[in-house]
Amino acid sequence: MRFTLEGHDKPYKALFADSCMTVKALISDLGNVLVLNHPERGAERFSRINGRTIEENMIVMGDHPDYWRDEITPKEFAEKYKKEFGLEHISDGKFHEVYCDIFEINRLVVDIYARVKESNDTVLVMLSNAERPRLDWLMRKFPGVFALFGER
Repeated sequence: MRFTLEGHDKPYKALFADSCMTVKALISDLGNVLVLNHPERGAERFSRINGRTIEENMIVMGDHPDYWRDEITPKEFAEKYKKEFGLEHISDGKFHEVYCDIFEINRLVVDIYARVKESNDTVLVMLSNAERPRLDWLMRKFPGVFALFGER
């Protein structure tokens, strides 16, 4: 199969032609590789709900290692930040909808992965530290991305 990558004059296979090794697996992160992360979108939506600034609401959208490690449940996470940020009047479901709806597909990378998958026997592997509600949301929103990687 011949195709070129944007910004390269050589066909895709020619980019690796000088290498004497075969790529057996291609490992990728999910966030900001396969899907682009825009936490400011969630902060802006929370601002419309609670009247606080986007900067204040970016704390909710920030990193939460305790959540990633399943040290707190989705319900505990929602309750904590709903109370702290004046969002008590929205449901946990609405909270997680806003919290999760911050991604867009990175079409360039996903298209490259699709071409790699169809052109050879390279195993595609995806890694992510996304917490379960976001991962479930991403799987519903972008099933084609996850289909490239087979079973989870």
